[in-house]
Amino acid sequence: MEAEINHFVEKKAMLRKFYKKFMRNGRRLIIQKYGKQKGERLLKELWITFESLIPEMPIIRTDDPALERHVILQTIYLAIYKTLKKRDEKTEDIWQLCADMIDKMFQSIPKYLKWLVGKNLFSNKEKMRIMSSAITSHVINYSEDFQFDYIVGDGNHFEYGYNMTQCPACAFYKRQNAEEFTPYVCRTGELFSKHYGYKLIRTQTLANGYKYCDFRFKQN
Repeated sequence: MEAEINHFVEKKAMLRKFYKKFMRNGRRLIIQKYGKQKGERLLKELWITFESLIPEMPIIRTDDPALERHVILQTIYLAIYKTLKKRDEKTEDIWQLCADMIDKMFQSIPKYLKWLVGKNLFSNKEKMRIMSSAITSHVINYSEDFQFDYIVGDGNHFEYGYNMTQCPACAFYKRQNAEEFTPYVCRTGELFSKHYGYKLIRTQTLANGYKYCDFRFKQN
C-alpha cells in the first residue's frame, strides 16, 4: 500500500474554485431562507468550516477525477451539516437545503450537456473506464478510499453496475460525528440520475448497515 498522503491539502486553490462554483446558487438559497444579514454570516462560517475540513478529507487515489469530485461534494455537504447542526437545524431540513443546491447546480447546466453526459455513461468507453477503476480500487486502496466491484449488466434489468464495498463518506462522517447524515447524502445518486436522465436502481447502502451499495444503471 502506498503511503497515505492527503493530496487535497495540496489542492486548496482547486477546492476553493470548486466550492465557489457550487455555492454560487447555494448562496442565493441561503440568503432567501435566512435573510441577508444572517445568511451572509452563515456563508462565512460555511467557508471556514469547509476549509477546516480539508486536512481531514479522506485520502483517496488520484487517478479518477470522478471519485475526487464525489469526495469534494461530500465535504461541502458535511460543512453545511456541521454549520447548521450547531444551530439546532433538523437533519432532514439540512439535507433538503443540500438537495436544493444540487438541483440549482443542475439547472445551470445546459440541457444538451446533461443529455450528453447521461448518454456517455452508457458508452463502451465509460463502462471500460469504470471497470478499470474498480480493478484499481483493489490494487491501490487507502484505508478510507473507494473500493468496488464492477457488475456486468444482464441486458434486461440493467446495463451495468457496481457493488461499492467501501465509501469514504462513511468513515469520514463517522470521524466527524456526522454519521446520521450519511444516509441522506446517499440520496445524491437519485438526484444525479434524475438530472442526467438515467435510471438508478439501488436496494441497499453501506450507510444503512449493508455490506455494500448495489448500484445498477439503466438507460431511460
